[in-house]
Amino acid sequence: MNKQKLYIIIIFAIIPFSILCQSIIFRIDDYGIDNPYFYKDFSAIINKYSAKISIAAVPIKTNEQQWTSYEDSLFNFLSNLHYVEICQHGYNHKSYSYGTEFCGRDSIIQERDIKEGKHLLEKKSRKKILVFVPPFNSYDSNTLNIVNKLGFNVISGDVRSLLNVNFNSNKLKSVPFTVNLSDFIKLSRENKLKKDKIYIVLIHGYDFVENKSYYDNIKDQYNNYYSSNYAKTNLEEFSILLDLLNRKNVTYYHLNEISYNDSRFNYTNIAKTNRIYKLLPMPRIFELTNNGYLRLDNDIILNYGNIIIEILFYLIIVILSYIITHLLLNIKLFNVFISPLTIIITFLIIITINTKGWKDYAFGYRVYILFALWFGISIKIMVRYIKQKCKQ
Repeated sequence: MNKQKLYIIIIFAIIPFSILCQSIIFRIDDYGIDNPYFYKDFSAIINKYSAKISIAAVPIKTNEQQWTSYEDSLFNFLSNLHYVEICQHGYNHKSYSYGTEFCGRDSIIQERDIKEGKHLLEKKSRKKILVFVPPFNSYDSNTLNIVNKLGFNVISGDVRSLLNVNFNSNKLKSVPFTVNLSDFIKLSRENKLKKDKIYIVLIHGYDFVENKSYYDNIKDQYNNYYSSNYAKTNLEEFSILLDLLNRKNVTYYHLNEISYNDSRFNYTNIAKTNRIYKLLPMPRIFELTNNGYLRLDNDIILNYGNIIIEILFYLIIVILSYIITHLLLNIKLFNVFISPLTIIITFLIIITINTKGWKDYAFGYRVYILFALWFGISIKIMVRYIKQKCKQ
């Protein structure tokens, strides 16, 4: 064997194949509290295009009822399909006033529910459940320890809510979802999927038009399901997506499969490499993001780039505010309005802070923009006042 061939073998032995091609994982949540009739058609499409699906099942219905006999038989059928991976999606998918099902709850209660849910799913599927998917993609450090203790291999939450904890476990891996289905379809249509990246796509039954009537009928019971992705796609469009992906020769994986024996999926590493640090809230249009894929290695620009952008964003607003105020002060007519304008902006800032509007995930940046405007105006007024005093 010549040296060149030996080097190639070594490279392929060291570098997991998953990073050499475009890797796709589909994760569909809420079996057990979802429309069961949808899953047969959905899984048939997955099979038709030789894809794979990780089904996150809720062991007990939110109203504490058991599954129907049809749901049991269908689940047994799905569990035995080679392209299906069964995951545990919490216990009953409830949320509480003090937190979600697995965030903020007592560790003893968490362990009881996870253990009981795991037992139920393993009994129904007759297979070992190795992946835990927390409802609402929300959990805490207690959840990590319990999931690790109970023998799960993978926890799959949200890439945006990875905990900043030093969780050392050689066994428990993290494979968080990175993009929802509608955004993934858009990326695919616009040919923005990167060949060497891993995409974990989150799917819900309510994403599909075919389930709209089902969810419309249970609106009062499951109002948490309604989101911006509600009935945004359909099974035909999903089929077209899979056909397009197959033409690109993508590789499909299950959650446990892709992370198996790959230390880079260690929870601490995934949390570190995918964290995007922020200093101040800012309109999302200006934010740097992962663009739908999972990072296995550090990217300094993505990690810290937003802090620089945020500082520049608000600095520009302050400077523009200063310049505009300067121009307006040179017009005598507007001199009268500058002080009232400053008072109005100050008043708006106080109201926003008192109503905790500055904490709002989507619109919190508004109070900071107001503050930047106020700061620019105030600086100009102060500079003008000092100059006038100096002249005297």
